[in-house]
Amino acid sequence: MGDAGAILTLFLQWWGVSRAQVYISYLVKYWPGDEHPEPSAADIRRDAALLEAELEEVRPRLIITLGVPAAKHFMGDPDLDIDLVHGIPHKGINGLTVIPCYHPAAGLHDLQMAQRCWQDLRSACDYIAAPKREKVWAESTKQVTVKRVRLNAPEIINHPTAIDTEGRPGSPHSVQYSWSPDYSLVVSAADAKWLDFRGPVIFHNAKYDVRMLQEMGVKLPPAALWHDTMIRAYCRQDLPHGLKALSYRILRRPMASFDDTVRGIFNPIAVEYLETVAAVTGWSRPDYGLAEDRTTGRMRVYRPNPTNARAKGVLKTFAKKPETKINELWFNIPEAQRIEVEDAMGPFPKFGIEIVPQKLADEYGGLDAARTLEIHNLLVPEPVPAVYRQDVEVVPALVDCEVNGLPFSLERSALRAAEFKAEYESYRDELREIAGDDTFNPASPKQVHAVLFGKWKIKSSRRTKLTGDDSWDKKALAILALQWAGREDPFAQKVQRFVFLLQEHRETVKLFGTYVGPDALPRQVKKGRIHAWIKNTMVVSGRLASEDPNLQNIPSRTKRGKFIRSCFVAPEGSVLLEVDYSQIELRVLADVSDDPALIAAFTGSEDLHRKTEKYIFGIPDNRAGEKRVAAKTFNFRIAYAGPSGSPRGLQEQLFLDGITLSVEACAQYRDQWFAMYPRVAALLRRAGDEARRFGYVATRGGRIRYLPFARLADVPRARAEAERQAGNLKIQGYAQEVIKASMIRWDRWGRRKTNAVAPTKLCMQIHDSLVFEVASTKPKKIAEVARIVLRMMLKGNEHFKVPILAEAKAGADWGNLEKLKL
Repeated sequence: MGDAGAILTLFLQWWGVSRAQVYISYLVKYWPGDEHPEPSAADIRRDAALLEAELEEVRPRLIITLGVPAAKHFMGDPDLDIDLVHGIPHKGINGLTVIPCYHPAAGLHDLQMAQRCWQDLRSACDYIAAPKREKVWAESTKQVTVKRVRLNAPEIINHPTAIDTEGRPGSPHSVQYSWSPDYSLVVSAADAKWLDFRGPVIFHNAKYDVRMLQEMGVKLPPAALWHDTMIRAYCRQDLPHGLKALSYRILRRPMASFDDTVRGIFNPIAVEYLETVAAVTGWSRPDYGLAEDRTTGRMRVYRPNPTNARAKGVLKTFAKKPETKINELWFNIPEAQRIEVEDAMGPFPKFGIEIVPQKLADEYGGLDAARTLEIHNLLVPEPVPAVYRQDVEVVPALVDCEVNGLPFSLERSALRAAEFKAEYESYRDELREIAGDDTFNPASPKQVHAVLFGKWKIKSSRRTKLTGDDSWDKKALAILALQWAGREDPFAQKVQRFVFLLQEHRETVKLFGTYVGPDALPRQVKKGRIHAWIKNTMVVSGRLASEDPNLQNIPSRTKRGKFIRSCFVAPEGSVLLEVDYSQIELRVLADVSDDPALIAAFTGSEDLHRKTEKYIFGIPDNRAGEKRVAAKTFNFRIAYAGPSGSPRGLQEQLFLDGITLSVEACAQYRDQWFAMYPRVAALLRRAGDEARRFGYVATRGGRIRYLPFARLADVPRARAEAERQAGNLKIQGYAQEVIKASMIRWDRWGRRKTNAVAPTKLCMQIHDSLVFEVASTKPKKIAEVARIVLRMMLKGNEHFKVPILAEAKAGADWGNLEKLKL
């Protein structure tokens, strides 16, 4: 019922089944409310008899389960992994045919989940139309012979080969390779240097394996001869795209996960280690100290548990919940206590393939290689979009980013941490003064709620999902600030100041905890550098994501963001060089929309931001530049909001960027902007129409995003978001294709040409820019390297209807780069 019912109806009708053809019931008949996040075993047992009676009456030939609890019940597996089984007919309890599906309601908060549900119900409807026995999942077996070989001379391999590695960066273990689905060879890390692959090679997650192979000295062919089954699944949006999931879903062969393989061997070793720690009472007890209570804001005495008590606590937790990862529990113990233990007893056991007996480790890795080859052979006949080759061939540049990392100064970070801490403490002190409570804690939802919505009787425009209480999240505070802006009475000014200080305190505390605090970036420094993981199959638009840590989210234009970036300091004798595209997404928009006015804004004498400043905000020529920053922000926001975008939503987004406009002004400016660029409006509307017609949209390079909610008229907010995302893919997806092409050119010739001038490392991609480290401080050499990189980034874009531009900046640290005059 409700929105979830509307989604279910739409998806069934889309694939040719009406609600009248299905009987809809519930696993749990009575639900006490939102305080219970999911049904318990007792809930299900209570209502099972009623459900069984319904099944006896209806006698269904197919059960379609919606959501995890129903799938677990009808599949008879309390540990069921729905990522493996969804959308596939299985034999369930009592011999019933069951198709587990994601719940339609999940898509209301996540468009990727909407896609999964849509595809699952397509599979169910196909089975209803043609219920063939071969569609029902049944395990298919294939024996794989795995053999370990010793090498002491070059081994040249010319035929297509799947490659897998075991170990982790800095500690490689072995290489497995297979040129037949039923046969794999294993070579130790020590012997791997003799391997020389010259024919096509197939990976599953090439970025990880290539990095490991480079460490071991394995020779690989050019990236043009690489394939990657994970990237292939990502490009066709077959979710999930892990090797174990693909083996289960495509080959119908379950595989043990890495965790399953290692955990049974690791846990007894870790338990024995902790039992020894728990039996010793002579560990030094950490000193008492003062700590701020996060709930009350008051200072209290912190009495840390002795090390043996902490070890007993870990063992007790593990005994109650054996599925808990005991190594993660260990690393929750304070670092000083862990160091003392490891100095006395040796390091805590490592959770890795090296602790697995050699025969079992070889069988595990060899099976990975053989399955990768078999999956690749099955997928080869299917057509692939152009972006598949691009996503594979950009991998060497991504490996450069991960291996090189960015240089980081612990000394600079400590200074910035002290500045951030002083700043957020000053905000806290002023908030306490306004609240009239010297123990007020601005990080406590309970206390903030008591002041804003209790003591002052203010109403928030947003509600929390779980409790329905007034919300004070980032968006809610922005709306409050808008509502109280411009009022001059004393109480309104107090509210304005209070909300402003809450926003500033929240941002400062977040940046401190995420980046400069002692438990943030400084803990991730290795040999003076920070190495982020690049996620290349996470974002559906094709964007790259940075993780552990996320360096792409450091603000680039704010004062605080530049303070954080200034902690990334080039080594002595080197500089950091950043080259970024100028307005790449808006230039892509001009090209794909073919809008004459927008093209003129990038090719004429009056640029786009000046036109917006002049014709939208009404700033005459004699005051040019007065609202350029606002115009620039507005241009980006309005393009992504679309011609049907909510004026209130646009108002809130602009306010977060520091621009205050009324809802009426936002509506007026939106209409004026799209009237100036009518073909942009037409492009974005066509994208929505494309999604409604096919259920997906695609970029010029063929990257697909499924958006079935574009046809969901009964849930307007979900439909509007799908239409917005359809337009976004046309812009953002194509822009990413431009920058990935430049990164491929880095691998093909940019690295070689820059190193001929001065040693140059590619350190990071930040959406539309590349960050390098150049081992020279001579202006001429830096300028020459910058010219090579600019040529690399601009080449190949001559077909665009507007010029694609980029600029280079260099400096001793990332936060204080100066534009180069080339």
